[in-house]
Amino acid sequence: MADTLMWRSTSRFHDWKDGEFVTRLIGRAVDAGIIERVDWVKTTVVGKRCPVQIAAGPNLAAELFGKLRKGPRVQYLEAGADGEFPWTLHLLLSPYDEVRQVVDGMAVCALQFDGAGFAEPAPSKVLAEAFRSVHTPDDTEYAGMHWLDRWDGLNDTVYNPAVTYTPMFSGVMWANFFGPGHIDQFDEAVLHTLPAGHCSWVGERGLFLIDDASLAAIREPKAEDRLAELTAIFRSARRNTQGGPP
Repeated sequence: MADTLMWRSTSRFHDWKDGEFVTRLIGRAVDAGIIERVDWVKTTVVGKRCPVQIAAGPNLAAELFGKLRKGPRVQYLEAGADGEFPWTLHLLLSPYDEVRQVVDGMAVCALQFDGAGFAEPAPSKVLAEAFRSVHTPDDTEYAGMHWLDRWDGLNDTVYNPAVTYTPMFSGVMWANFFGPGHIDQFDEAVLHTLPAGHCSWVGERGLFLIDDASLAAIREPKAEDRLAELTAIFRSARRNTQGGPP
């Protein structure tokens, strides 16, 4: 658990059922060395794991997404690999209302993986670039990446209550992206007071906030204090709005 990283993407306003966003995320995870193969899949919450053999390569993302059971209602996929470099993907796609441009609930893509090999500065930068290459204002409302045990620990302590919603943005993690539906919940003028070295704006519709510390260093108490200070800025910038479609 202590060496597990969480990469969690969520949206209430983007339709992921065409597979474009999900396959891009899986593909970047393959490129970064997070996913080397797929050993099993599960297409219902209460179902059993079914053994599969999908090797790493340019077709892995599309082949894995193809295992998703299609239908008008909630679509679910769980997949992973065991062994030396384990990982697990949880994908939940709720129905999308084309007229209202909202998801009936929330779309969630959560990738958990062994982070021991990514803790030092150079591999941490590889993950940061993978994160940047996946998320855009056209497909993500909020995404974060952090050590899973500290994600849970912060949510239970200094990030309680959440800045917006616990399944989405409870507080600042090591890597964060804010897109339409979330970025508009904050006073932009206040957000521009965030440390410039950590921030990268995508026009006026998106914001990357990625700490320049390595994943090993982000565990240190002084680093978590810094994350808490950044979270306080977001709390002060919070508007009285729930966000809306892009």
